[in-house]
Amino acid sequence: MTTQTFEPQVEPGPVAEPVQSHTAAGPARGPDRDRGPGPADPDRVPRRSPAGHEPQPRGVSAGATRDFSGIPVGGPRAGATAPTTGPTARPRKGSDRGGFLQTVGSFFSGLFSHPGAALSHLFGGEGFTQTQLSTYLTGLSRRNDIEGDFDSDNKARAVVRRWSTAAAGFDLTGRQKALLVAEMLSGATTGDDEQAILDILTRSENGDLRLILQAVPVTRLLSDIGGANGRRLRAWLDTRFKGGLAEVRKDHVEPVGTLPANAPVFPYDFARLRERLEGPYRVGEIIEELSRHSPAEREQAARDLAVERDKLDARANDLGDRARKASSAAARSALEAQRDEVRTTMLKMDLVMQDAFKDIVRRESPAELTAKATKLTPAQKQAARDAIKPPVGGTPAAPTPFVSRLAPGQPSYEEKLRAASPGMIDSYWQQMAKDRKPADHSDPAKMHTLTEMEDLAKVSKDETDDVFGGYYDKSAHPPLRADTPGRRRNLHDLWADTQAFLTDPSTSFADKQAMAKALVFYFFQNDDDVVAPLNREHHASPSFSRTRRPLNDEAKAQGRIAAELTRTAPQVRKLNEIDRGWDASANPATKDVNIQLFRPKGGVTKDQDFMWDMFQTLIHEYLHTLAARRYRTFAASFGDGPQNSTLVEGMDSFLDEVVWANIQPRVGDQALRKKVEGPAYAALPPITVVPAFRRRYASYSEATRLVTVVGFRNVLLAYFKGEIDRIGG
Repeated sequence: MTTQTFEPQVEPGPVAEPVQSHTAAGPARGPDRDRGPGPADPDRVPRRSPAGHEPQPRGVSAGATRDFSGIPVGGPRAGATAPTTGPTARPRKGSDRGGFLQTVGSFFSGLFSHPGAALSHLFGGEGFTQTQLSTYLTGLSRRNDIEGDFDSDNKARAVVRRWSTAAAGFDLTGRQKALLVAEMLSGATTGDDEQAILDILTRSENGDLRLILQAVPVTRLLSDIGGANGRRLRAWLDTRFKGGLAEVRKDHVEPVGTLPANAPVFPYDFARLRERLEGPYRVGEIIEELSRHSPAEREQAARDLAVERDKLDARANDLGDRARKASSAAARSALEAQRDEVRTTMLKMDLVMQDAFKDIVRRESPAELTAKATKLTPAQKQAARDAIKPPVGGTPAAPTPFVSRLAPGQPSYEEKLRAASPGMIDSYWQQMAKDRKPADHSDPAKMHTLTEMEDLAKVSKDETDDVFGGYYDKSAHPPLRADTPGRRRNLHDLWADTQAFLTDPSTSFADKQAMAKALVFYFFQNDDDVVAPLNREHHASPSFSRTRRPLNDEAKAQGRIAAELTRTAPQVRKLNEIDRGWDASANPATKDVNIQLFRPKGGVTKDQDFMWDMFQTLIHEYLHTLAARRYRTFAASFGDGPQNSTLVEGMDSFLDEVVWANIQPRVGDQALRKKVEGPAYAALPPITVVPAFRRRYASYSEATRLVTVVGFRNVLLAYFKGEIDRIGG
């Protein structure tokens, strides 16, 4: 498994079911083997190196290695360095009512144009039209500051009143709420202002509360709101925030608890959801807000997010490709910064989307889900088959043809891939093999045990069954059991198994060479650092038959290079060592799972992270063993093509992140920490747990596109039940 797992097809010839490629004592490998990460990639989501290794990836600038792991758990205080303009801006502090001349001028201007309304507003009336209040809100957002006019507090109260009744057009953002509070605090704060401020505070979601109190100092609230309202405010602050008023005074603004039943709920609107995703809201806050909507609205949100994500993925790839070709370091950095912003939004979208899909599968029985699944038309079946291939430009009906040489005199696709492949292979070796040598494996201080992992595998199975268990016979998938001396079971030490195969006198050079060549094809199929950008540049879509025979020019080029890279003993040895050090693999036919046991460097905190990472890995591997036979056969029909990776690795990544959506809210629970980290580590301070996207394959994007085309329910029935006609099979 891992971030960019790979699915090599070891056995030549037609493949209908995974076959054990070696003896019982050898590695449990077959066509459905799941591999580990490729080189850390500067042009897709940020990733962690395998098993605690942290090498500097090739070609990665400082800006490209930002750590997004804080997204799901909040991370640093959002908005702490927010700009003064733009969608994430904070209201400027210190604003007050407009000056005397501004107030007088505005009043007399209104008196001549609308005398009745002006006099009413002067004396506290709030008879504003929808247009007037919409214009007022637009002005607040544009200026990112209060209006400060003679009747502005009246407008603010009128807006709050409409918001509190969920009136159309008044679904306020946290930024707008902060500006309204500031408006009502400026000048003299009347009792009506105090009531409106308390109303908007006590009935706002956690994300909005955090933004309001980061923009409006609590000291100002306490000084301007007195008497009974002040006492109510203090009591509310003590119960609504972690650590109470004392912590809020220190600018530690962490809302806790739930909203009152009368908090306004507005109809779902994707534009508003997207504004929150692109703003300073945390994922948990967005999920919490969506949970107040109906199941139908949450499902619509998931569909909208999947569609929008596909657009953003194309934009992120384009920005990354342009950054590689940038003529200067400044231009490259600017493009990388834009790409990182897009990727940040994509990750937030993914986490929200997966939570919504998790709700579907947990809410509906298998019978209900099947009844809501769809039968595909011929056009939809073709669209599904198009979706599982990375786009190469043009349209699905008329893709841009492969261009071997972009211009006369320039190197061809084959020449570029040939030149880049040795460096790509070396990067994988640095990550997967350099620190996983025989001396390391024989040192008990550097190793975990299979027995420890057996306990963790059971937790992974239980969590997966809790989400998807209605779609397969759980009794046919008992917990994994670790090998013991003299007894082979189905949870193996991958390094030891591979080493035994490589050192077995009966293993020929041809065996090792076939294993190495399969790995090279695996890289060509899945690498997102070197191969995918090259494919996009040349509009390459390698196509293979079920027997792995290349069917087009780009596939033939890959075949020639794979043969060249596996001719000599040193070449084969290097690739075999990468295989030996790979993080994890699975054989669905035999239900065998293979993992690495190396402890990470860096001490206890790194080892705590390793246990969470292994927990996620074992979920991924267990899911591989759950794929229906017909589904696996359908995937194998694409040979070494990218469709195979989408159906095997991309879809497994998609599903394991759905499982993770059910786990994420509980990562801090002591009971789960004991199961994952063990009692000793669970007694230590908790670490920030990186979500399952750290183990995501690049073909996750194509898997998500397939979900968009056929629907989530169809995918579940295909993957677990083998109903491949639901996905174009």
